[in-house]
Amino acid sequence: MRTILVVGRFQPLHLGHLYLLRRLSRRNRNLLKIVIGSSNEKGTKSNPFPAAVRGRMVKRALAAVGVRAYSLFFIPDVHNDAKWLDLLLRRAGKFDYAVSGNDWVLGILRRAGLEARGHAYFRKRTYNGTRIRGLMSAGGRWQGLVHPEVARLIGKVPAKKRRRG
Repeated sequence: MRTILVVGRFQPLHLGHLYLLRRLSRRNRNLLKIVIGSSNEKGTKSNPFPAAVRGRMVKRALAAVGVRAYSLFFIPDVHNDAKWLDLLLRRAGKFDYAVSGNDWVLGILRRAGLEARGHAYFRKRTYNGTRIRGLMSAGGRWQGLVHPEVARLIGKVPAKKRRRG
């Protein structure tokens, strides 16, 4: 079993994220340490959902697809690379390698001598947080781009809060 750190904002958790998490899990043969970044950000165009809601998105979607071998961590933006890395390592602990789609995160980890890998996106034009948030903001059809459990959870968030920006 390998321990894989996965860093993302999950604004919202969409089917591309879920595809990646399932693939990395390898049917629960790997332990995922999932980091919800920007945990102090909410209510903006880029970060409409609070960390607690994003945590519930992850938990519900992973439970629905049978991924059980994971831990969840919340890391705020601290606007200082060294402090962010220290906070990440203190909270999440050791891992075999990290995965993120964020070049800033990958750079910090690599400069610290840690193995960090980018990942191939699953249908990036379709499953893209910016696109999905735009559809939400415009009142478009976004529900099919997230797991049904995530859509139900987001449906409980007042549309006004989802349409900020």
